[in-house]
Amino acid sequence: GDVAHLSSAAGVRHVERNDGPGPLTFLQMWLAPLESGGEPSYTVVPGIADSTPYALPAAGAMLHVRRLGEGERTALPDAVRLYVHV
Repeated sequence: GDVAHLSSAAGVRHVERNDGPGPLTFLQMWLAPLESGGEPSYTVVPGIADSTPYALPAAGAMLHVRRLGEGERTALPDAVRLYVHV
């Protein structure tokens, strides 16, 4: 899938909608920046590969995506804070 990164900075207006006829599934994460301010920005990384980490240095975070089949396991990153969405 794709990763869309929106930094709202001082504020933005945006809408999430499906442009195609098929169903759309997405997960939205809200992360606070380490320092306030800056300019709004929007980036899309199309087709990010499974197990490819995506760095968000302004938030001091790293996103990891894993797509596991039935019965599969994966190791979790060693981190002070960790959020897992199943």
